[in-house]
Amino acid sequence: MVDNTKARSLADPWIIAHAKNEKATIISKEEKVTALNSPKIKIPNVCDYMCICRINDFDLIHQLDIKFSCSIK
Repeated sequence: MVDNTKARSLADPWIIAHAKNEKATIISKEEKVTALNSPKIKIPNVCDYMCICRINDFDLIHQLDIKFSCSIK
């Protein structure tokens, strides 16, 4: 879901609503905005306000205990 006229995603509200309804966790790379005069509202800010669990992709990898390996043959 991308608004081609603005070149940005419109999916955030749907993801947040789904997570709230399903009591799911949102995985996002976004960082919380702390500036009071910021024109943008980020997923972490909304999640904190609405008591929705959120983690980043590295936390997901850690929680699932995923191991990566690389070898040269």
